[in-house]
Amino acid sequence: MPKDTDRLNLPLPLGNENVTRESINAIFEKIDAGVATQDDLDALREAVSKMDIPDASLTQKGKVQLSNKTDGTSETVAATEKAVRDARVAAETNSKTYALNLADQKMNSNRNSNLLPNSSAELGLNGWNILNGSKWQTWLDPGQYAGVFAHTIASGTAYEILDSNPIPLASSAQYIIGGWFSSLGSSANDFTLEALNVATGELIGSVGCNANSGWHFKSFVITTPSSSNVEIKIRLAVKPNLPTAVRAYTRLSVHIGNFEQPWNQDANDRMLFQYVSNGKSSIAAAITGKGVPTAANATFETMTSNISNISTGMKIYKTTLPRTGGSITNLSFKPRVIVVNNFTYEYTYDGVDNVWGRGSSTAILLDNGNTVISDISRSAFRSNNSYSAAGGMSSVEFGLNYVKFVMSYQNTSYDSLLNCYVIGE
Repeated sequence: MPKDTDRLNLPLPLGNENVTRESINAIFEKIDAGVATQDDLDALREAVSKMDIPDASLTQKGKVQLSNKTDGTSETVAATEKAVRDARVAAETNSKTYALNLADQKMNSNRNSNLLPNSSAELGLNGWNILNGSKWQTWLDPGQYAGVFAHTIASGTAYEILDSNPIPLASSAQYIIGGWFSSLGSSANDFTLEALNVATGELIGSVGCNANSGWHFKSFVITTPSSSNVEIKIRLAVKPNLPTAVRAYTRLSVHIGNFEQPWNQDANDRMLFQYVSNGKSSIAAAITGKGVPTAANATFETMTSNISNISTGMKIYKTTLPRTGGSITNLSFKPRVIVVNNFTYEYTYDGVDNVWGRGSSTAILLDNGNTVISDISRSAFRSNNSYSAAGGMSSVEFGLNYVKFVMSYQNTSYDSLLNCYVIGE
C-alpha cells in the first residue's frame, strides 16, 4: 500500500511499483495547489495590517515595541536582550563601586565625620531644642545599640518639632542627611527628617517615614548655598492631630558628599570633650574659690587632691582609748590635731617618795606634712611640794581619715582611759 508524505499527503511509490507520467503530473499539481505565491503572501500581509490588535499593557495582551533603554520609565515597551544585559552590567558595576566606597570609609581613618552632635540621643536632649511645647523623650533601644528620639503621644494642633543646634557647613557643597525611622502604627510621612537654612529659615530638604514599618533608613541630599557662614539645623517634625503611636528616630547623620556613609559618633565625641573641658574649667574655678589654686587644665588627679585640701571649717571628734594609745579611724574629715589628756602616772622621786600626776599631750600636723608633738603639761605632787614627772605621746601618724599614736611614760602609768580630742577640717 503506497505511503503519503506528512504535510501535503503526496503518494510515495513503493519499490515494486512503476512510476507513470500521469502520477508525476498529479504530484506536481498537488504541490502547485498547496504552495503560497508572493501574491498570496502580500494579500495575507495586507489583511494582517488591517486587523485591530491593541497595544500591550500591564493588564492586556497585544503588540509591543522593543527598546534598548536601561534608564527609561515607560510601561508600554519591552526590553531587548541587549537592554537586560546592559542593566545587569551597570548594576554589578555600581554595587561593586558602592561596596568599595563603603569599605574604604570603614577602613580609612580619614573617613568623613558625622557632623551632627548627639545624633542618637545618647546625651539625652543636649544639643536639641523643643519647639511648640512638644513632648519629646529619649531612651536606649537595645536592638539599635543606640539612643532614640521619640514622640509617642497624640500630637497637638501644631507640628511637634525638635531642632538641633546650628551646624556649620561648607558653601556650595553637597551633603547627605539621613536617619533610621520606626513608624509602627503610623502612615507614610506622618513624621519627617528635615534640613533648614538657619539664616533664612528655608526648608532645603526633607524625607518622611514609610507607612507602618519597623526600623528603616531614609536619606536625602542637599546642596548648600554659595555664601559665607553657611549653617543648617536638623529638624524632627511630627504632623499635627495624629493619634498615639510610636514615632522614633535614631542614628541621624550629616555627611559631606552625596552617597551613604557609615554612621559614626565623631560629633558626639567632640561634644563630650567640650562638655568635659567646660566642666573641668568650672570645677577648677570652684576649687580656686575655696582657697586652693587650681588650673583649668589640671588633671583630674590634681583636682581630686586639691578638693581634699579644701577647708570646710573646723570639726572635732571626741573618744576614749586605753592608756597605751591606739587608732581613731573612719573620721568624716581630715585630722590635723590630736589632744590627749587625763593620763595618770607615778614616778619615784629620789628613790624615796612617789610623785603622782596628770597630764596632756598635743600633736599637730603641719602643712608640709611634718608632725610636731607639743610639750606635756604636768601637774605633780608629793606631800605639799610639786615635782616633775614625764608621760605623753611618743609617736603619731595622721592619715586622710584616721590618726594613731603610742603613749610612753617615764615610770609607771595607771590603767586610766585617755580622753582624746581630734580636730580637723
